[in-house]
Amino acid sequence: MEYTALELIDELIHYWGRWDLYKEYYLTVLIPSIVDGSAQLGDTPLRCRMSEKEIVAQLKQNLSPEEWSRLPILFSERVAWKEHKQREAERQRELEEQERRRAFRARLRDAFDSDFLSADKVFTGDPDRQLISDEEYYDLKARFVQDWASREIHVDLDPEQAAAIAASEGDILVVARAGSGKTRTLVTRAIFLQKHCGVSPGELLLLAFNRSAADEMRKRLRAAIGDDLPHVMDFHQLAYALVHPEEELLYDQPSADRFNLSREAQEVIDQHVRSKKWGSRIRDLMLAHFREDWERIEAGGFHLAMDELLAYRRSLPRETLRGEHGKSFGEKVIANALLENGVDYRYERNFRWNGVNYRPDFTILKPPRGGVVIECFGVKGNPDYDEMAQQKREFWAQRQGWTLIEFSSQDLAKRGVDGFVHHLLQKLEQAGVPCRQLSDKEIWDRIKHRAIDRFTEAMTNFIGRCRKRNLSPEELERMVARHSPCSSAEELFLDVAISVYRGYLQLLAARKKEDFDGLMWRAVSLIRSGQTQFVRDRGRERGNLANLRFMMIDEFQDFSQMFFELVDAIRSVNQRIRFFCVGDDWQAINAFAGSELRFFRDFDRYFRDTSQCVLPINHRSARSIVELGNAIMFGRGVEAEACRKEEGWVRLCKLDEFKPSPSEEDRHKGDEITPAIL
Repeated sequence: MEYTALELIDELIHYWGRWDLYKEYYLTVLIPSIVDGSAQLGDTPLRCRMSEKEIVAQLKQNLSPEEWSRLPILFSERVAWKEHKQREAERQRELEEQERRRAFRARLRDAFDSDFLSADKVFTGDPDRQLISDEEYYDLKARFVQDWASREIHVDLDPEQAAAIAASEGDILVVARAGSGKTRTLVTRAIFLQKHCGVSPGELLLLAFNRSAADEMRKRLRAAIGDDLPHVMDFHQLAYALVHPEEELLYDQPSADRFNLSREAQEVIDQHVRSKKWGSRIRDLMLAHFREDWERIEAGGFHLAMDELLAYRRSLPRETLRGEHGKSFGEKVIANALLENGVDYRYERNFRWNGVNYRPDFTILKPPRGGVVIECFGVKGNPDYDEMAQQKREFWAQRQGWTLIEFSSQDLAKRGVDGFVHHLLQKLEQAGVPCRQLSDKEIWDRIKHRAIDRFTEAMTNFIGRCRKRNLSPEELERMVARHSPCSSAEELFLDVAISVYRGYLQLLAARKKEDFDGLMWRAVSLIRSGQTQFVRDRGRERGNLANLRFMMIDEFQDFSQMFFELVDAIRSVNQRIRFFCVGDDWQAINAFAGSELRFFRDFDRYFRDTSQCVLPINHRSARSIVELGNAIMFGRGVEAEACRKEEGWVRLCKLDEFKPSPSEEDRHKGDEITPAIL
């Protein structure tokens, strides 16, 4: 078969290949050697129909002698022409791809406009899907929401807020740092779903953890939508709308000076304090409470793992019989010994020394003037600390009528608690301070008012935690039976607590009253039994949990097992519902009331088809405040970002160098912390 010269040149170009690497060699070495006949040519076809030798032979026949001598130039021109054609083809492909990408974006914008909630399916199902990355697609969605909010409701959103609102598939967790606009994001999402996506108000439910937060969301919604509002309420209002209890509902509302719940619990506690059976046990418990470490009970932490418990206990100060929080175990031993032996003392009483405030550990006044000061010095051997201790010795030596008694941590370690207390009492007697061992009744009389207040607080918290776990007295008894108390105080507490808890439930039943926690559990039971309709505001608001498409939950860091059970019950009767949960794990401060961060941190374990968005930008605080918060929470998740340009300021106040003015001293009666803060 005969070929033209150009076809044969093209064959050789193809035969040699890799012109990007060997172009100079081909044009300056190989082809000139072919022209002068010195080239060693192959006789095996490679990537071509003919061998190198056959192609060259035919090419020479097709060219004149002059053309043959110009063979390197012919190859150079042909290669340049082919490269030009290749560039033109690539440019054409790029233009076609740009047009396809533009058309694809236009189709996506049409989907955002016409059916935003189905746009993800349009994106993943389009044949040009590979032309746009996931990041670019989500950015397009966010910018669409930004533009819509600015145009339609005059709300400015930052990119992260817009991205959270634009997320439309599955259950979504929004991590919203302080000042990042979480309420704005949650409310704007509800407005966007209703006004742009065509979701009816009856298919939307916004839930808060308190009435004021729900009222604030409702206010913002009404400003944008008018009266055609979605359902907005707190969890307890939803439970009430489902149950409509006939019983009187008990709750505390400090802002309105309403403490109905606490009064009922207090009545049961008072009955136990007055009873012959429990009164003496409570007294023994209180004494054990203050003699031992009772932090575990007070925190309701008997369910914690041991490593968590120990970490928590180490973080707390030691509390004395009288309620001071000592800086060391030695201070606690001294304070308890003084009280138990009838010695009236002042803890960290203030003295002025060279223009600064000096607070020795214990001061015992002896009329008419002077007294005894007890100081617990640390381990000897630190030059600065030893110098400070010597200065204190000299300070008291120069003050007429005052005696300094000093101890170190080695004294307690060497003598043990009993031996140390005996040594302390001897020193006091030598200094002229009379000591007399008080009976338990005398000690109780001195601390009981404060002790019972603390007992009531701890017991009320305990009742609340049991209610949030929906425990019956029998279930509580079984839990306690499986539990090994860490102290005699805890054992006494749990013994009393079972009886108080049973009495509290009996009182509610007898008086036909209910608390919020009981109301929540009844709501869970009703939903699981198939009741999904709720009625509020004397029938003016009606809804059906089975018809909901979206539920948005504010302050999700306060979520607990009880609230999860309500959500899970709703999901059991409504499989299509999607959850949008907004919160900040850095603001989780309600563990004492039963909230559990596991629902936040392990969101994907409790919800379905999950994704996470982050709102890191603090629009509220100055830069230094944001940086301080990040430093405190370092290593605990996504850091906040400052939005405001001003640095702001952080003040460090050293109380030992602070001197209140005469008017502040008179106004605050020796309290120096308040004027220092002011």
